[in-house]
Amino acid sequence: MRLIGFGEPTDFFVPDSKPGFYRTNWSFTTPFIPSHFGVHPLSFRLPKHKEANTVRIFVLGESAALGDPAPSFGFSAQLQAQLRAHYPGKRLEVYNLGIVAINSHVVYQIVREITGFEPDLLVIYMGNNEVVGPYGPGCFYLSSMPPLAVIRASLWAHRTRLGQLISAILQHVRGKGPPAQAWRGIEAFLGSHVRGNDPRLDAVYNNFYTNLQDSVACAGRAGIKVVLSTLVANYKDFSPFVSLHRANLSPVELRAFQSAFEEGMLAWNLDDHERALAKFTSALELDPEFADVHYMLGKIEEERGNRDQARKHFVGALHWDALRFRPDAPINEIIRKVARAHRDTVFLVDAAKEMGADPAAPGRPSGREILFEHVHFNWEGNYQLARSLAETCARALSPRGDAGPPWLDSTQCAATLGCTDYEKMMTRIRVFKLIWRQPFASQSSYGEELARLGREIKLAHDRIEAAGGVALEQEKEEQALRRDPHNPDFVSRRVTLEFNLEHFEHALQLIDQARALVPESPYIFVMQKAAVLQQLNRDDEAEKLLLDQIQSHADDSRAIEILVEIWSKTGQFEKGRAFFTHLLQQSPGNDQLRLEFGTLLQLSGDFQGAASEWLTVFKHDPGNEEALKLLVQSYQHLGEEETAVALMQKAQGAQPYNIENYRRLAEISMKQGDQERTVKLLKSMSETNPVDAAFHLDLAHRYLELNRPQQVCLELEKAKPLARIEENEALVKKIDSLLHICAREQAWANPVKPAPAD
Repeated sequence: MRLIGFGEPTDFFVPDSKPGFYRTNWSFTTPFIPSHFGVHPLSFRLPKHKEANTVRIFVLGESAALGDPAPSFGFSAQLQAQLRAHYPGKRLEVYNLGIVAINSHVVYQIVREITGFEPDLLVIYMGNNEVVGPYGPGCFYLSSMPPLAVIRASLWAHRTRLGQLISAILQHVRGKGPPAQAWRGIEAFLGSHVRGNDPRLDAVYNNFYTNLQDSVACAGRAGIKVVLSTLVANYKDFSPFVSLHRANLSPVELRAFQSAFEEGMLAWNLDDHERALAKFTSALELDPEFADVHYMLGKIEEERGNRDQARKHFVGALHWDALRFRPDAPINEIIRKVARAHRDTVFLVDAAKEMGADPAAPGRPSGREILFEHVHFNWEGNYQLARSLAETCARALSPRGDAGPPWLDSTQCAATLGCTDYEKMMTRIRVFKLIWRQPFASQSSYGEELARLGREIKLAHDRIEAAGGVALEQEKEEQALRRDPHNPDFVSRRVTLEFNLEHFEHALQLIDQARALVPESPYIFVMQKAAVLQQLNRDDEAEKLLLDQIQSHADDSRAIEILVEIWSKTGQFEKGRAFFTHLLQQSPGNDQLRLEFGTLLQLSGDFQGAASEWLTVFKHDPGNEEALKLLVQSYQHLGEEETAVALMQKAQGAQPYNIENYRRLAEISMKQGDQERTVKLLKSMSETNPVDAAFHLDLAHRYLELNRPQQVCLELEKAKPLARIEENEALVKKIDSLLHICAREQAWANPVKPAPAD
């Protein structure tokens, strides 16, 4: 099979084209994560045998270890900066082996392989994905939980070519099935609920313990020391993803719970924390498993200064969150247990206790000061963890101590890594896009957190403009590149900045420079280069580059998208038709291909043909938002308004989180004067997507016109914290005025004179 070219290597490192070097293998994840998800290790190369006077460290773990959403500024990058500053006489290599969506089953496989690459230290930060990663009970694509020995045997088999052949045969026998869906991040896990008392969690903890124990033992046998860290999750500023009622809650108890919870929320928004505490406590007595009640009690106790009680409830909220993307206390206890069992070779950083994410942590509960959302660090969080890891790595490397230069402070570290204000703003923008949709949209605090992040982005943009704008940031990037011209991160970031500034010739030079520094990364460099060549009107070169790319990666949708732009720009529609016809004959179920073909047809003036292609996609996948949007636009252009409306209405069930669809339908209902349907659509829109305070206030007024006081209160409760974040005091007064009216209608509230209405 090797001779005929069947199958692919699945080792983490594979031989590179540069003699004596190895590179990360983008196919490494295929045995345990569907290949169409596009989940890969970072692309870099290294010599198998390190040079003299070199210290080599591998960092292992999931997305938090990777440094998502900006690996260039994650704790791995900061750890290298700290150690290089502290050991100026040594060559320090810190390689980031973190991968999104993996767990300890995968990390153990990596450890077994990389011991042959002469690391001095392994830094392991893992445990966030034990429930939702491969073979976990909350993994939507691979959730079976066979015995650990079977899991390991299966992983071994899938990494062999014979195993890949058997898998291909079985897939052929079963049939092709529906076309594979694209990776949508944690949104894909929406229905993968695992309760805090699920009996399968015992197997999760046992597997994690064994995998971690065996990883440490494997390193120990090779003479490699290990630095373990406990995990940090957001306690106080991250409401649960999913709250479920206890299984035996009766209808009478459910009604009483809902009443107490709603009254508690109203009291909280009226700043009557004593009343809110009483109501939420009543709700908790009825249902101690409902995660959001624990979270609200934690927020109240925190406001009252009762830190220990607040932490207790935040721990409860995390424990009962049914979408388990945050590690619970048993995971961290296992990490400590393994560290104690290997005191000679394992060094522990108890980040959970140090950073406030542990039931026994002494300080303030962890929150947005160090984390973007549930488990991913912001700059400050990465800095704190990297500093603790650096000090611990120094003890592991120099047991008798050393007198090296002082550690870098946060500003020095940012300067070393080229983390400018512009880069920090861009990282926030990436986070904003990541948390825009589900499951974040289901959180009770979602609107507030998104509004707060949006305001931070605006303030950062204003600061950059006031300080001299992008030109000053460009100079900072240039200085970083001059200090370290062979740093691929610096070069890649500079490419993006030059492209945005429309300095295309310089961007092209930098792309070629970056490609010489790291192994070929077609999904990045080919796309970048093709986009730049297109801007320089070198369309023939861009077209050849993209066609070569598609020949080896037929599912590269971005390459196809740029080709459509080129053919439309140059009027080569017949060439495009032939190209798509040929590919669709080979892959008739490729929806992305068909969407792009429709776009080409529309640009050529064939609106009927375009609509036909998009309708084929929509019929196959009614949840495809892009197909719906294109179809609606096409039907409206053709004057078939009724067909467009019927299509949008049909799509509601399959696209419950499509804000644009709700908005379009609401506008139509408003024109028709259908207030009931308008309110229903606007409500659905606000429940599934972020909206501002004014939107909630408008919806409250609409409910008032329909004489629905309970819904009025609920919308006002959502509007008030948003108005505060937006610093819109006039809006806060309007909301307070209506809230006091709501409170008076609730018999329990003290009479309060409402604020004068505008």
